[in-house]
Amino acid sequence: MKINVLCRVFMDRQIRNITNHMSIYTKHGWSLLSFGILLVCLSSCTEESVDVSSEPSFNLQEVITSLPGESFTITGLVSDPAGIKSVRFEYAPWSLDKVIEVDPSITQYPFEFSFSIPDTETEGSTHLINIISTNGGDKESSTQVEIVLSGDNQLPEIAMASPSDGGTYILGSGSEFNLSFTVSDNKEISTVEIVGVGLNETVEVNAASYSFDKAVDFVFAGTFDLSITATDVSGNKATKNLSVKIEESLQFEKMYLADVSSDAELVSDLFGVPMLIDGFESTDSLGVVFEANYYNSTANTEIRFIPQKASFAPFAFGAGDSAGELAIGSDATVNPIVLSEVGYYNIVINLSTMTYTIETYSPTDDTFEYIIIMGTGVKVDGASTCVSNSDGADDNCWWFGSGKPLTVDSNNPYLFSATVELYDHDPEGDGNNGFILGANYDDWSPFWRFDQGDALGVEPDATVPNGGNNYIFDESAFGTYTFVFDTHLNRVKILPQ
Repeated sequence: MKINVLCRVFMDRQIRNITNHMSIYTKHGWSLLSFGILLVCLSSCTEESVDVSSEPSFNLQEVITSLPGESFTITGLVSDPAGIKSVRFEYAPWSLDKVIEVDPSITQYPFEFSFSIPDTETEGSTHLINIISTNGGDKESSTQVEIVLSGDNQLPEIAMASPSDGGTYILGSGSEFNLSFTVSDNKEISTVEIVGVGLNETVEVNAASYSFDKAVDFVFAGTFDLSITATDVSGNKATKNLSVKIEESLQFEKMYLADVSSDAELVSDLFGVPMLIDGFESTDSLGVVFEANYYNSTANTEIRFIPQKASFAPFAFGAGDSAGELAIGSDATVNPIVLSEVGYYNIVINLSTMTYTIETYSPTDDTFEYIIIMGTGVKVDGASTCVSNSDGADDNCWWFGSGKPLTVDSNNPYLFSATVELYDHDPEGDGNNGFILGANYDDWSPFWRFDQGDALGVEPDATVPNGGNNYIFDESAFGTYTFVFDTHLNRVKILPQ
């Protein structure tokens, strides 16, 4: 295309003037002369012109790594002040000839083009894709992108052993944890870089796998970031970023044993989950050493310890990498302690040394022939605790003679259970729905009430033999539950069905 810009501008201006003032030009006899001048200009405009001097320029990735049978994507930007008419991708061996038409008024065109490499290509071969762009003046410019079928576009893999991302560790006299991980690659690892937690190392590897293990010792508490970057010989990089928190010390008022694995399960029960455990009250142990006695009804039960009742965050304690080592996490992903056998366990955890001990035992306290529930608004396996056992009279509530029995476990004489429904027995009455436990159809003793629960909305943690408070409930507790009572542990667990 050839355009004389100055002449064209002059011509357009004269045409407008003549059109607007035709009567004046005619009156003074100038019209023929003006049109003659315009014809000369028009002829000059079409015969004398200047060439567009610009040509398309490219900005793109010049080398792309891929594999036979896979697809690659070329992205880039082509620019030209004279406008872009088209972008063409061409490579005859692959029968590639793709033209993208562009509006010539566009002076910058970002493109993205994908193409599948034939399966028959040779791994390790190199191919040059031609890219040609034509501008608004029909001038062409070309470049090439190199497609290298290197046989390696797979990233290295980083597998962390410790620490856990977001984990919390206790500041001590020795190392707080071992930084331990492995790196592997389908070809060969070139370097591994470790930055953070007091480290700034670059390791030359030149092998398909690499393992790193080093004790990390902190001198002060805080939150610390760590970055591990593995680069293979083809330049592929993988990065693992994580953060750890170092605490001065940990001391808690209470500790609970959780045999569930989600926050939802911690709050779905009426009460009993998680289970409050005992703390040691000596000066060196207060708030840091806790003891749990627990009945494991199923082999290989997973347990964790949490100091907050309704969530695994922000602290959860479980099994470390070594036997007897206690690990700390910020949620339920901390590895659990596994109770492999059915039976009673004694577990002691020490937050100062971050250790735990675990052993099985057999209870020696007395057992009971039966356990009953006494109260109002309770049905045990369908039988109301307000119906007299002797004559069937109704409304004999809160009385041992109307207590209804739980079923003793065939494998554990200390364990009793039933399906229990809680409801409003007397909607017109005072709403005094509640219950206690007993072991005597003929008298009040022995009985069990609760360490708390005489106020609505308060969850008991344990039963109190021949003492404590009645458990009182309102409509928020209505429903059907699995009710479990362990007379050895003095614990009740009530789970919704």
